[in-house]
Amino acid sequence: MTKKNGIAVLCAIAALILGGAAAHADPASDARKAIQAQYDASNAAAAKKNLKAYIAIYAPQFTRVDPKGKISDYKRIRQQMALKFSQTASVSGSTNVASVKLTGATATVHTTDHHVFAYSSPQSGSVQKLSLDVIADDTWTFSNGAWLLTGSKATSEKWFVDGKPAPAP
Repeated sequence: MTKKNGIAVLCAIAALILGGAAAHADPASDARKAIQAQYDASNAAAAKKNLKAYIAIYAPQFTRVDPKGKISDYKRIRQQMALKFSQTASVSGSTNVASVKLTGATATVHTTDHHVFAYSSPQSGSVQKLSLDVIADDTWTFSNGAWLLTGSKATSEKWFVDGKPAPAP
């Protein structure tokens, strides 16, 4: 075998290996991992009350529909979270991607969320915890090399104050 033939054989083997890996790639699984990472980063930013990093996952055209049909847009979500961050002693949360349906550059993502906002009373100094559990179907769009959250439809919201069921604020 000549050196030239040896290089050709190595290139052919590499092409088979790489081609085989590409043929087995699962776009929905890749999208799921990337989107879960986006939720995780946003929740970590919320814990630090970093509004800019928190909203980095949202597209400017983002809209949210709550279970009662009330619609909020990107601007309103940004304002609400800025207020929550300024009023809370701490914020924690987690989002779990339960399923992903991929259609081209759009992913429909079924999620479950749990968030806790701890408020300190200036009068008593006691801490009250407001928690929220949400089930939603979110829409993500892949554009310019990144996934952005473009819409959310919450199918269930459950609010709790210090662990006891409470009406939505």
